[in-house]
Amino acid sequence: LDQIRCLQPDEWPLLKSLRLRALDSDPQTYWETSEVARTHDDTYWIGFARRLSVADSSRMFILEHEKCVAGFVFGVKCDSAPYRVGGLWIDREQRGKGFGSALVSRVIAWAASETQDAVIQLWCPVDSTVSFYEKCGFRSLDRFRTNDHDGRRIVEMEWRCPPQAEDSKGR
Repeated sequence: LDQIRCLQPDEWPLLKSLRLRALDSDPQTYWETSEVARTHDDTYWIGFARRLSVADSSRMFILEHEKCVAGFVFGVKCDSAPYRVGGLWIDREQRGKGFGSALVSRVIAWAASETQDAVIQLWCPVDSTVSFYEKCGFRSLDRFRTNDHDGRRIVEMEWRCPPQAEDSKGR
């Protein structure tokens, strides 16, 4: 049975392992390189895991399939700024099974459960990734820039909570 759960504070070795695996597998997806990530000591990873598991903070959602981690995504919560989707990664062997959509949907559900007017933004490459996020309910903001690390063109996208329907008495 597939399960999506949040990273726990004591799971910093899992966070480190998954992050390095993702950076090695899909370096073009991240701002950080695996070389830089490997220089972080355990204190860094312990602090990172703790920050991802504090109430009213960002989250790392992990999708487990057949007792193995199939993918993860970060749901980022900033003070007054919109929520963000970051670092979506699906193991190459597990792609095409809907796990990416399931993880993005989990970020949406998390943000929407925290505020009725949630806004979630992300940057993604101008390629098939755009249509993936459009299928998840995001729309392009038509704000483009060049990725500093690899020169790819990226676009900012956004998802907004649907307006709450008013009841028949106009409340």
